[in-house]
Amino acid sequence: MKWEEVRKMYSEKWILFEALEAHSESEKRVMVRKQYLTIF
Repeated sequence: MKWEEVRKMYSEKWILFEALEAHSESEKRVMVRKQYLTIF
């Protein structure tokens, strides 16, 4: 599921996730793989 889809589904919630794979591009952090842990 893409981040945009998650944000639409849970627009009024807090989402805790862990970055499993990430790198930097143009001074920004890019998460390639993430694991959603819980939704508040």
